[in-house]
Amino acid sequence: MKVACTGGAPRNISQTYLEQAMMRAWRNNFYAIFQVSNTVFFAHFRTQEDMVSVYTRQPWAMGTDNLLLDWFDPSFDPDSSDDYKFEHIFVTIRAYGIPRNRRSLGLLADILNQVGTVSEFHIMQENNLFARHDYIWGTVKLKVINPVKDRVIVGYSDNTTGLVYLHYEKIGRICLFCGVMFHNAENCSIRNNLIAERSKSKQEQLHIPTQRFGQWIIDESYVPTKVIQSTRIAHQGSNQSGSAILSRL
Repeated sequence: MKVACTGGAPRNISQTYLEQAMMRAWRNNFYAIFQVSNTVFFAHFRTQEDMVSVYTRQPWAMGTDNLLLDWFDPSFDPDSSDDYKFEHIFVTIRAYGIPRNRRSLGLLADILNQVGTVSEFHIMQENNLFARHDYIWGTVKLKVINPVKDRVIVGYSDNTTGLVYLHYEKIGRICLFCGVMFHNAENCSIRNNLIAERSKSKQEQLHIPTQRFGQWIIDESYVPTKVIQSTRIAHQGSNQSGSAILSRL
């Protein structure tokens, strides 16, 4: 495992700090943690069940930092640990803006598959649809280097559509310029390269924004109030039903 970082200098943490943080989070689920490089650690677990429990309850956070986890490969060379690619992370996604009478497991799966791959570890149930008035949720396996989505459009069988707002639980940093997790706009290589190219070519310095994605992807309080209100109104006053299908943005 290692601290997730896709831009800027990765944060170096000590073995002691990580052990203390994981002792609070994992409690008795792990046996020991060993540091094999500046950024990579091995975690040893007491049982297979404990290891799977920690792996499937991602993402794990320390402040605004997240940990990337992967299964141990016996052929792994500790001397090349800094070059090891942690490619995926499990994330629970909330989808706001879907009236209760439009919700279905098929719709939820379609939304999640637009962002990543539905997790086989996390079985979707009716509780994912109706436990909360404001949103539905499910867990996906995301590629670390791919940008997330802040919204998707859903189309219903009565030829109406709805805009769904997505929030990524427990992810401390998502770049609001490029949409990639684990860095911010200040350390975004895409944005900084655009600024550098304009400077080199002596182009007129047009403003390059820091935000192109909705801030609700990391802070659910930014989901527009009208989206929350419309969901609640639909829940209280509508008995219509419809079979929902997904449309791409």
